[in-house]
Amino acid sequence: MRARFFFWTLLLMCCSVSGQETEIFSAIKEKGMAYVSSLKQGKIENLKNQNPPKNTWTYEKLLEYKEALERTEDITYGSFIAPSKRKGIYGFNFFAMSETDEISYFFVAVISMEVIDEKDVKIENAYLFTEKSALKNWWQRAFAFYEGDDRNKIPKQFLYPICPPPPFRD
Repeated sequence: MRARFFFWTLLLMCCSVSGQETEIFSAIKEKGMAYVSSLKQGKIENLKNQNPPKNTWTYEKLLEYKEALERTEDITYGSFIAPSKRKGIYGFNFFAMSETDEISYFFVAVISMEVIDEKDVKIENAYLFTEKSALKNWWQRAFAFYEGDDRNKIPKQFLYPICPPPPFRD
């Protein structure tokens, strides 16, 4: 009888932890999608006079995305959540790419979020990439995440089904 009680108690505890984890990942995704919604819609005017770090993103590349958005529907969007090396920090990764002739990324946005409690997160930093070197660096990290054990710590509904394709041919 005690063994059965212990088993059910343990099972309920595991389910509630899993439920809490799902809540926090839902909060990360919700806040991340809200953060990138303007960018996804091509509303980039607020970025026009920004001075981004060298080799990260350019307004001209975002204009190319906006033009592509207006003339085609061949844009694939994807997102996934990955843990940071710092405890309690997760990155919401959102990307827009074209798969017409060859795979090319319009942009990648990474929103770094700190877990406040079991239901809330706060945005710590945001990163935007349109340039080849930054995209390559991002993809190498994404590949390492998809090939590593940390991917198993994220519920499947918060992952892109496969590792996003590389933004280069070599």
